[in-house]
Order: sequence, then C-alpha cells, then structure tokens
Amino acid sequence: MIVAGIDTGKATLHLCLLPTGERFSVSNDEGGIATLVAHCRAAGVVRAGIEVASIYHRPAAWALRAAGIETAELQPRQARGLAVALLRRAKNDTIDAFVIARLVEVLSGPWKQPPAAHLEALAEALTFIDMLDERLVVLKTQRERFTAKRFLASLEREIKALEKQRRGELSRLIANLRKNPTLSERLDLLLSIPGLGERTAASLLIRMPELGSLTREQAASLLGVAPFDDKSAQRDGQRHIAGGRARLRKTMFMAAFAAALHWNGDLKVFYQRLRAKGKAHNAAVIACERKLIILANAILMRGTPWHNTRGMPCLAN
Repeated sequence: MIVAGIDTGKATLHLCLLPTGERFSVSNDEGGIATLVAHCRAAGVVRAGIEVASIYHRPAAWALRAAGIETAELQPRQARGLAVALLRRAKNDTIDAFVIARLVEVLSGPWKQPPAAHLEALAEALTFIDMLDERLVVLKTQRERFTAKRFLASLEREIKALEKQRRGELSRLIANLRKNPTLSERLDLLLSIPGLGERTAASLLIRMPELGSLTREQAASLLGVAPFDDKSAQRDGQRHIAGGRARLRKTMFMAAFAAALHWNGDLKVFYQRLRAKGKAHNAAVIACERKLIILANAILMRGTPWHNTRGMPCLAN
C-alpha cells in the first residue's frame, strides 16, 4: 500500500511516499496542491497524513479527500513522538515528511472524519469570540495598572467596544447555528441542562460534534477530563487529566464551576460531597465538569431534555 506523508509549511508542502521513498515539494497554493494531488493519484496513494499547522494544511487535506484519498490530519507531537522512538534526532522538512509517512503506516484506520463544512465556519466564528475574550482579559488586567483618568477612560472605551462586538458576534453565531434544524434541536436539548448557557451549548455542538454518539468514557476522554492512571510496579501515583480539546475544556470548566456553585442542584450536591471528603476545589470542579459532559452526551443520545430528577445515573455515580 502506497502512503504519503506531508509536512505543512505556510508557503510549501513537503511530501514523502512510502515504501518507494520518493520525495518532492510543491508550493502551498492552488497550483501546487493540484500538482500534489495529481502526483499522489498517479502514484497510487491510498492513504495520506498531513501535519496540522494552523489553517495552512486545510486546502491540501480537502483536495486529497475530494480526490478519494483517505487523509488524516496529524498533530506535530504525534510525528515528533515517532521520531523520538525511531531515534531520529535531526529535524527538517524532508525528515518530517518521512516520519509522517511512517506514522501513516503505523496508525490503523479508519481515520477520524473532519468536521462538516458548516461546522468549520461556525468553529472559526467561535474561535474569534474566544480571541475577543482573551483580549478583554488582557485589557481588564492592564486597567488595574493605571490611576490616571485619561488612561482609564481610554481602556474603558476599548473594553466596552470589545464587549459590544463580542455580544454581536455571539448573537450572529447562534443565529447561524439556528439555521440548521438539527443543530437547533440539539442546542435546545443542551440548554435544558441547568448551568449550560448558549455560549457553552454552542461550543459543545461545534467543538465536539461527536457528542451523543459516544460512551461516557469516550466523552470524558475526548474533552480531556478523564483521569489517567500513573502506576508502575508498587508505585501508585496520583491520577491526572491530560489531552482533549483545550478550548472546549476551558469553556466547560467555567460552566461546571457556575453550575456546581449556583445553578445545578445535583452538581451542587456532588461538589459539596467531594469537598467534604477532602477533595481540592479544582479537582472537585473538574469532577463536576466530567459529570456535565457525560450528562450532555446522554441527553443528546436519548433526544430528551433535562428533567430535574435527583439520582440520575450520570450525575449520581
């Protein structure tokens, strides 16, 4: 089976074919991508792996899939991990393309399917809103540094303008999401959960479209709130969460925090029970976050809204 590994650059794509070992580079533009796809088809490439690099990998990945070539979007750390295992200390674009091709050989399919085109557009809008939030945090922190009225007034104007822009962008995002009947129905199901607002519910639908088709363990792991063992021989270390979808995990942490302290009766009881057992505040909130994602998954799977029945399995355990 012929496989391709593609190292992504803003201006150039570097390709390696295995087992032939052929290597070449093309420009990362419409013409270069057309050349890359034509060469892969002529060589009989069945599978390709392309390194994720901001948005620069997307056109090539879409073109390869459109040509019928199964294509995986691989994280740089995955390729680097294999390079370390292969004892390859050197790193350049040609070597990276080879390592990505070897990774394609090692990994078994089927590949994770990319999000639908309409979700890509919604995700980009959601990321822009996240960036507005980050800028607001910086400005509000900077505001604490000044006492002069002139500087404070300037910062306040900028903060108010960004807050207005954020509200407008969020309204536009929800309106666009509501145009899709399936997404609109799923949004209403999530909004029935106490503690989940429009921003969090939309983030779940956009950043985790698999929700509703997962097991509870898969949902927690995909978010990045599943505790992983740290054991070796007689040592039994403390378990830690790792991986997952960072932006969504941050959004869900804030939602779980508010729900466990104010809005969700079941989560409040769960949080207080953990704190009474000596759990640290952050650990207890993360546990609530895990329960919340499991609940959201269950509600979407069942297609029925939240009912305030204490002892519901996904919250009581």
